[in-house]
Amino acid sequence: MALIYHNITLPEHFIGVHKTLARQCFRGRRELRAYVDRCDLALGDSEFNRQDLEQLGFPRTAVLPVVPDFSHLDGAPNRWLARQFDDAWTNILFVGRVIANKKIEDLIRFFHAYQQFNARSRLIIVGAHTGFERYLTALNHIAASLGIDHVHFVGHVSDAELIAFYEIADLSVCERARRVLRPTGRSLLDGSTRGSPTQRPPCLRLWMGQESFIRQRTPDTLRR
Repeated sequence: MALIYHNITLPEHFIGVHKTLARQCFRGRRELRAYVDRCDLALGDSEFNRQDLEQLGFPRTAVLPVVPDFSHLDGAPNRWLARQFDDAWTNILFVGRVIANKKIEDLIRFFHAYQQFNARSRLIIVGAHTGFERYLTALNHIAASLGIDHVHFVGHVSDAELIAFYEIADLSVCERARRVLRPTGRSLLDGSTRGSPTQRPPCLRLWMGQESFIRQRTPDTLRR
């Protein structure tokens, strides 16, 4: 028997945020171990997920990569939306579900530090937050407590709106938990397809006259 694995997030990322999802992830990872001795081959859709299978005890693993489909980005952008953000400001874009394991709180803190260098910048967060209203509230509280302006939670968007955001982005970033950072984040591939510069913390690259490579997860690093 062959198993194909697309990842089950560690449940601790959802404790205190989404009780049901924390329970489901715990059960899913526990049940996955039942297949360790039954599989001839366990396939992860990335090297990150293959390593996860290996750590779960699967003796024979390999990578079966997903072939992405970018046809949803072939259309025309929503020009009206693009004009709302297409100005002299620096647009930093995150695309993905507003969910605890994406560690958007870290991204907000990075943005806070970056604004010390470039006040004419905004952080645009595109993605659904259904079921994670408590997490969204916590993120808004973090932004307010840091005194950050211009953090925009856009929510779910259409393909035309997504294309517009990629085209006006000066930088697309992706942040995740768990020693994380998968080698091929879908939003980053989407962004590069539409011509948006892409990077991911903790090697976050920001343009401040010259390139700066951030290798630690502390906003203070940005100030050096």
